[in-house]
Amino acid sequence: MKVFNRNRILLILTDIVIICLAFYISVLVRFDFSFHSSLYQIFHYEAFFLFILTKLFFFNFFHLYRGMWRYASLWDILNIFKANIFSSVHVFIFIFGFIGFSNFSKSLIIIDFMMCTVFICTSRLGIRLFFSYYFDIFNPNRKIIKKNILCIGAGYTGQNIL
Repeated sequence: MKVFNRNRILLILTDIVIICLAFYISVLVRFDFSFHSSLYQIFHYEAFFLFILTKLFFFNFFHLYRGMWRYASLWDILNIFKANIFSSVHVFIFIFGFIGFSNFSKSLIIIDFMMCTVFICTSRLGIRLFFSYYFDIFNPNRKIIKKNILCIGAGYTGQNIL
């Protein structure tokens, strides 16, 4: 069994971009779309790298990199929600313990939690939407095999399944 395949690496890289984008947008939303020179402390390389690693650790811990995302369900969305909650709480505790909130806004973590959750859910459900609806449009050579079936005694519910 391969630990890292091409799709998993692509998914991790996409998550890194989404995490960075969500944090950047949350900073802009929190500070009314004005980027002051004092905000460069937030984007310190080591702290930002630790922030991304924390998010990726909890995404891996809640098995967001397992399985096939073309079959994403409500349980997967719940795991995304739990991973973002745990990573945001962990970041909050880290900032509270080591940096303090004198130069850092608490609401920034909440806004980042919401943005990251929405963006990650959108990316995962976008994969499912693509494979459920649009894959057949982009792949005209795919043959659809239809079989005639006879369902006895199923009633209206069995007819709706077909």
